[in-house]
Amino acid sequence: MHRQIRNGKLKPGMKFWFQTGKLDEQSDRNKKCIIDSIDDTLDLIAELTRKGYRPFHDIQYFEMENGKHKS
Repeated sequence: MHRQIRNGKLKPGMKFWFQTGKLDEQSDRNKKCIIDSIDDTLDLIAELTRKGYRPFHDIQYFEMENGKHKS
C-alpha cells in the first residue's frame, strides 16, 4: 500500500479514514513499543501527507484505547 501511494498521483477531494485498536495485536517487529498495526497505519498516513493530503482535513485517524479485532 505504501508503494501504491508513493507511485500514485494526488487525487484532490479524496478522503481517508483510519482506525486502529491498541489491543489489535501484540507484534512489534521494530521494537519501538508500538504494535505493528498502529505503526503501519501511522507510516501510511505519513506517506499520504508527503503526497499532499492534509491530516485533519483529508485524513482522519482514530486510535481506540481498548480496541481489538474479534477472533
